[in-house]
Amino acid sequence: MNENIIEILLKEYNTLFPVSFGQIAPNIQLPDKDELIIDLYAIDANFTLVFFWNYECNHCRRILQDLVSLVSKY
Repeated sequence: MNENIIEILLKEYNTLFPVSFGQIAPNIQLPDKDELIIDLYAIDANFTLVFFWNYECNHCRRILQDLVSLVSKY
């Protein structure tokens, strides 16, 4: 790995760490199930899971299947 790659990865890490598990996420705007844009902070729920994924990622697809199964229970 060259220095440029290391610098890019460190910048990405430092950008993402504040929104890691257990941290308060920034107020972002997202489409809801009806494609209406809502603020994350406007969601009235005890818990909110924001899951960003890549449709080409096999690991993401496996996790998504588990999440669908979990959500269907509740």
